[in-house]
Amino acid sequence: MILPKNGRVIIIDDVHKQAMPLILALSKYNISSTYFDAKKENLPVEKIKDVRVVFLDLNLNSGQQLNWETEKSIIQQNIIAIISPNTPYLLFVWSVNEGVHFEDLKGLFENELREYKPIAPLIKMEKDQIFKQDIEGDSIEWNLANSIEETFSLIENKINEGLSKIDSLEVILAWENIVNESSSEITNEISLLTSGKANQNEELKYIYFKLAESMWGRQLNSNTNEIAEKAINVFNNLLIDKLEFKINKGLNLYLINNITPPKTFSDFDKAIFNTKLLLNFHDKEGVFPGNCYEILAEEINKPPYSGLIADSLLIPLVNQEFYNSLNASPAETDDQIKEFKDSHRKEYAQFEKSIRDAVKKEAKYVLIEVSPMCDFAQKKWKLSRVCPAILWNYNQKKYIAKSDNLYVSPLILLSDQYYHMVIDLRYFTSIPLDQYKTAIPLFNLKHSFLTDIQSYLSRHTNRPGITSLL
Repeated sequence: MILPKNGRVIIIDDVHKQAMPLILALSKYNISSTYFDAKKENLPVEKIKDVRVVFLDLNLNSGQQLNWETEKSIIQQNIIAIISPNTPYLLFVWSVNEGVHFEDLKGLFENELREYKPIAPLIKMEKDQIFKQDIEGDSIEWNLANSIEETFSLIENKINEGLSKIDSLEVILAWENIVNESSSEITNEISLLTSGKANQNEELKYIYFKLAESMWGRQLNSNTNEIAEKAINVFNNLLIDKLEFKINKGLNLYLINNITPPKTFSDFDKAIFNTKLLLNFHDKEGVFPGNCYEILAEEINKPPYSGLIADSLLIPLVNQEFYNSLNASPAETDDQIKEFKDSHRKEYAQFEKSIRDAVKKEAKYVLIEVSPMCDFAQKKWKLSRVCPAILWNYNQKKYIAKSDNLYVSPLILLSDQYYHMVIDLRYFTSIPLDQYKTAIPLFNLKHSFLTDIQSYLSRHTNRPGITSLL
């Protein structure tokens, strides 16, 4: 069974003694949980962003007579305070009165709490299956109705029941668990390097410094926070290697099945994923490989930006559209289009300009820092190596030329607009390092994206050509 670890299990019950058997059963199998007694003053200061399983008592009114309007208000208050909107989680209705107001609860998540709706249908889980009341005189104790093993088996079956209705969630839970497990192993391995040393605290700091130095070299300064942050970046590399190793060994998933190619997956869906895969967004000043700076409006009419659209335009399509705009029937040959264009040069110039203006109106201009990371880390760079580029709006994508000198990115999403980033590699140049020293980038290219552009640029500048008769 895949159960979320690291506190992603939430228990909401106004009677702590009734929640304890569940907490103990989960703890026996190393499943940590977070408990709330439903009181407003004890709700979390911040929403919990990684909730995956919630056990919710239907009667949160401190043992008073069940009244739906009162319960509804308390449930809303707790769910909104604890869970972030649109979080994928399972909800178990954990109550001795689960039959009462169960349908009302479903309606609550369909209406007022629809942004907090569980990813699968609500799952009934009767409390009397988990614990029993032991009454001695005026004293009431809540104990497990069965052994911990049997109790956990019941919880396991209920979890599987919920997951079977949304089996895709098993993959997310498995991945989150393996990330948690892998990061813990890396922490232990790093800590083990200092085992037996006289001052383990100082030895760990030395390791942080050397890890940060290994990646950032001469760029590393004496700022403690910066050294720690750069060391954590190296931890990330170790984590990726650890994750790949564990995943390659197999995760033993057994609930999910029938993963098939999508029947529909729009360009816009792809753009959303591409943006997450390829771009970083931050507001830090400074020059850094992969930074993309937006060009101001007064600069786009000056070189090199003034010629970018014209040099990236799919001229054969423009020629064809120009011919069609002034003729009732389409041309039979390319020569016919060429002859018509040559005899109407003034009209063609105006037509092409109208297309360039339409592309320009919906485009953004950027400058991409493409200097090698090693030059940055070792402070070997003398100038910023940059490529001017156009964020070419999706609405005008048919006009992007197909050429060896153009790099056209996958579709990305920026400020609710969809773009292809078009780089004319012939404009590759250098600028002073301090020109964008205080500028905040529009976005930053992730490492794989930057490396792909650098590789494309390298191939472009390395084309040997041959001497031959044509």
